[in-house]
Amino acid sequence: MEPAADDDYVAMESQASTASPDYQKYLMLFYKWSDLTIVDACIAGGAVVATGLILHGADLILGNGVAVNSPFPLFNGSMLTMAIVFFINPSPPPYKVFLQCTLGSWAFGMLLRYLMLESVSVTIIVTGMLLIYFKWAKAMFPPTLGVAIFLITDHTLVPPVGEGPVKFMLYALHWLVTPWLAGSFCFYMVAIQVSKLRAHVHTKLSLLKFAAAFAAKTDAELVDAFNEIDADGNGALDARELIQAWQKATGEVLTVEQAKEKIDEADKNKNGTLDQTEFIAMIRKRHDQGNLRSFADQFSDAKLLEVFQHYDDDGNNEMDTDELVVAWKKATDKRISAAQAEELIKQGAVNGTSTITKEEFVQLVRAHG
Repeated sequence: MEPAADDDYVAMESQASTASPDYQKYLMLFYKWSDLTIVDACIAGGAVVATGLILHGADLILGNGVAVNSPFPLFNGSMLTMAIVFFINPSPPPYKVFLQCTLGSWAFGMLLRYLMLESVSVTIIVTGMLLIYFKWAKAMFPPTLGVAIFLITDHTLVPPVGEGPVKFMLYALHWLVTPWLAGSFCFYMVAIQVSKLRAHVHTKLSLLKFAAAFAAKTDAELVDAFNEIDADGNGALDARELIQAWQKATGEVLTVEQAKEKIDEADKNKNGTLDQTEFIAMIRKRHDQGNLRSFADQFSDAKLLEVFQHYDDDGNNEMDTDELVVAWKKATDKRISAAQAEELIKQGAVNGTSTITKEEFVQLVRAHG
């Protein structure tokens, strides 16, 4: 095989660039620099907005363009504070707590509205009464205060003139069932499903952020990183050491349980720690899962063989340390030292020689490039 000319390699890299879009690079930067809290907040906030708009849109459709005319309304502005509480934590609070506090607030609000006691002072007193109720019921959900305030102050909730207390109760009960409970149930169910998505995204992004912090490193550099993380120098990473490394790489503080879970996932020999091989495998695995293709992935095996042939200066179909240093930069876009090249040859040479064949070169690039 005739060695490829330098112009051929320019063409090869141009073709590879077309085959591998620039978004790979930006994706890697996103993994590395994204803030887990902000990503989670955006998912939760987007879910609140989308759910609210869908419910309001349904009211407009059922009400022929006027939301208040809907026979089965699903949205009311007073439930937005409640919606925030459903989404602000990783998972919504128990629905039983929300329902219990809602019924207490509704009872106070309905009673005071029927007595026509409407003033700022009454609202303040109701707040204190509800606090006592929450304490007594051992259930706290402050946004349900909005139920009582709405019943007291909203002038659209008025039964026909001359109707008795039973009719008023039915009006108030209708509002309780729809939109309040119907709409809140929709928000709650969405919050439950979104919490699963948030947990999945958080776990995956956290792992990818950790891997992205090391993704550009060679195996030799990963060994150096491992040794730096391995504070006690015993050749194994325990939960405490992983917690410190994780916080440094991602900004996230893991619990001991979370750290142990991540160790268990990559711990092949199940000894409760990560050795160098397991640590490197975890990084490479997450790197691949994140679709973070390396520079070397841009070339086919045939092209890598051409790289080998081009930089095999003496034409003996074997590559020594000096030749590998130059060929590695062309194949992986990474610079390595002579010592690193020697270490790679030791790993790749099947027969334990000081050189590698072209097939071994391709395998090395695929494994470590």
